[in-house]
Amino acid sequence: MSTHGVGSAVVLATVAALGGTAIAAVPVVVNAATPQAARAAAATQQLGAAVGAGHAMGQGWGAGTAQARGHGSGQGQGAGAGEHMTEVPAGSLGTPSTQLATELNYLRQEEKLAHDLYVLADSLYGVQQFGNIAQAEVHHGQAINSLLAGYSMPDPTAGQAVGVFSDPQVQKIYNDLAARIRQSQDEAARVGILAEKTDIADLKKTIDSSPPAAVKSTLSHLVTASERHLQAFTRLAS
Repeated sequence: MSTHGVGSAVVLATVAALGGTAIAAVPVVVNAATPQAARAAAATQQLGAAVGAGHAMGQGWGAGTAQARGHGSGQGQGAGAGEHMTEVPAGSLGTPSTQLATELNYLRQEEKLAHDLYVLADSLYGVQQFGNIAQAEVHHGQAINSLLAGYSMPDPTAGQAVGVFSDPQVQKIYNDLAARIRQSQDEAARVGILAEKTDIADLKKTIDSSPPAAVKSTLSHLVTASERHLQAFTRLAS
């Protein structure tokens, strides 16, 4: 949902073409060292594609959602099971690079965003997949928090209620996608597909940047889990 772009910026160029209305937003990591103006300008140049000279994280937002559709009972059962990951001891990872610190901060916000969207969908439709995967996203957030603690970094989402974000641009993304979820169960499943595809892409971009072994291991486990979530939402979409 973001790009490795100008300086330490992580930019998300979101084009959520759900219901035929494009949504363009740039969630900004809460990080005083990251120039917001540079991120916003870069994202405006090319929505949904590579920004600047960096990698395009979150490619495919709004594209190809719910292309593969399945049938059958018991879809997505157990999607949130077995996703507890090894905790990294606090302060054990030293000092991260500026780029890695920014990315971990953003990935933490991304996991909360997915969790909060699925909680909303579960409250509206009571479908097992939404509830199971929302709980799994709690574990994903804890895994990212463990990495942040390993670098003696705070949780950027601490104290935020469901559906509430301190970053106004992340808040806008939530509001826009939440509106899609309220349209129908099928649309909610498509939002789930969208969220998981972008989460997987963002995790892989950070993995490909050759982070320390503990970071790579944790993020690789999250990719595997998110791929299961994607399969569950794809089966649910109709």
